[in-house]
Amino acid sequence: MSSYLKTNKFIVAVLVLSVIIGGLTFSNLPGPATPTSVQTVNGVTYNFADYNSLTHEQLAIFNYLNTIVSHEYQPYGSWTGWNAENFVGLHHYALAFMAYATASFFESTPGYRSDYYRNFAYDLIEKMNTTEALWHNDSVEFREWANPAYGFTQYHYPNATNSSDLYVGGFRGPANIMWTGHYALMMELYERNFLLGNMTSEIDWFVRDWNNTLTTDGYGNAKEGGIFGVGLIPCEPYIVFVQCNSIPIYATELYDNLYGTHYMEGGMWDYGL
Repeated sequence: MSSYLKTNKFIVAVLVLSVIIGGLTFSNLPGPATPTSVQTVNGVTYNFADYNSLTHEQLAIFNYLNTIVSHEYQPYGSWTGWNAENFVGLHHYALAFMAYATASFFESTPGYRSDYYRNFAYDLIEKMNTTEALWHNDSVEFREWANPAYGFTQYHYPNATNSSDLYVGGFRGPANIMWTGHYALMMELYERNFLLGNMTSEIDWFVRDWNNTLTTDGYGNAKEGGIFGVGLIPCEPYIVFVQCNSIPIYATELYDNLYGTHYMEGGMWDYGL
């Protein structure tokens, strides 16, 4: 284990930094004074005297992460500077936790919702969604799903290789909740913070797909426990981890909050919970 961590110390450090940023409480930040002026950001007027700000050190960490995420520094399918050659199948977790950590200060302080920060959040999502068709072996799809070493391709249920059985998807799920859950939540946080609406239709698709998986037999008929009979969605695939499902559960709750729907109240996740 120690040798593995040494060869992948950079990406482990990125994960740790993301957790640290995400765990900070703004009431304890001693950072530089926020400009005591009234400003308009994305059409909303704020009095910045009412808000705290990040420290120079925290902003430095953010600016550094931007150099390995932003399309201005490298293409979405590039991993230059990540030093993660042996970090097989786990890149998407680093991207997701960067999104969660930075969303925490986008939401807390409106001054961090300018184009500079919005572009970072957008580029995280684009990097998360790199496909094998465009980026080949450098894509998240290949590194997290399609790599022949995993044996993941296209799946049917209950017999994975029987094309006559119910098709349960490839990279975009439903039987890949460890990616679809994080990807949808990243988009929801983006929409919550920046209110642009350009990702709403894709978010809609994922939530409807989860609902279909959890509450029907996949053929349009209601079924307790859903397609897989357990009220949860597998992620490797056909292996169900509760932790992987915690992400789309939170995403469903946030979706209801954003769009006025009632998937949680309607019992979408009740059987699995």
